[in-house]
Amino acid sequence: MKKGAPFKGSQTKGDLGVKPKGACFNCNEVGHYSKDCPKSKTGSSKVLVLNANLAQPECNRLIFLKGKIAKWDILCLLDTKASHNFITLESAERMELHLEELHLEELKAPIEVHFADGVPHPTTLQAKGVPLQLGNWRGKVDLLVSTLGGMDCILGMEFITQNNVLI
Repeated sequence: MKKGAPFKGSQTKGDLGVKPKGACFNCNEVGHYSKDCPKSKTGSSKVLVLNANLAQPECNRLIFLKGKIAKWDILCLLDTKASHNFITLESAERMELHLEELHLEELKAPIEVHFADGVPHPTTLQAKGVPLQLGNWRGKVDLLVSTLGGMDCILGMEFITQNNVLI
């Protein structure tokens, strides 16, 4: 076997091997491409690459993205410390998104969203399968409804991992 770039794959911790030529990007096995990987969690090998064309230039430490939900322009904060995606009630109503109650019987209580202010903000509403456009990328996202302290939308790790975002 030819030597290639080191990879971790499914090997034990600390045992770096060599990625076989033509191996799948997701599972490091030969015989299929990542878009057809049976072990893929997302079922897609598409990658959303964020670049200066999507980001707002006046933001130096935070990543704000210009996007569209339906016909509405929206400014989204990309937040790697947020577990889920969020939208304000005002924005959801303005965009006429279909809101539904969270299944609280499964959760036993409203979800408490904690932002930088440290104050819990309970939420019981969500918008599922909301069409979102960021540049040329189009997809659907689930959004929890909450107060966001001046922002319309936060895209968190749920969005980042489901869409293979590279920053």
